[in-house]
Amino acid sequence: MDDDEDCDDDMGDKISRQRHEADLISQRAMTSLLSKVGQDLNSPPTLIQVTVLKRPNSVITKLPSQLEESTALLLRLEQAFLIHHGNILTFEEGEIIKENVNQRLGEMSTLLVTRFGKKDLDKSRLWKIWRERCPEKELERVALLCYVA
Repeated sequence: MDDDEDCDDDMGDKISRQRHEADLISQRAMTSLLSKVGQDLNSPPTLIQVTVLKRPNSVITKLPSQLEESTALLLRLEQAFLIHHGNILTFEEGEIIKENVNQRLGEMSTLLVTRFGKKDLDKSRLWKIWRERCPEKELERVALLCYVA
């Protein structure tokens, strides 16, 4: 191994450590927000849920259930944020937050289909929620299903 490869390995380790630390901080922030609005913390956000939510396409996403669990966390966070900050958000800001959540649901749904196939989509809560919240994306869903066929 030469010096350049050692440097690349060190940089990769540093990036991994920084991501892990950032995920831990995100996990604490999410737990704090959920507790502030009285959400049940019998099932606090796990580090895997946080990582999948932040980077759905990461190598950590190995099971469809991880996407489903992160979806539940995303919806809990959306609700908690809107409740906690509802008195200071404008209507437009609330709509932007909901649109951002919808986009993440679409990203995670696309990953669900492309990585794990379409066999059990009728049982997927993630897919169902994306369909309900974004009926205008039906053409994209059909194209996605045809692409995976």
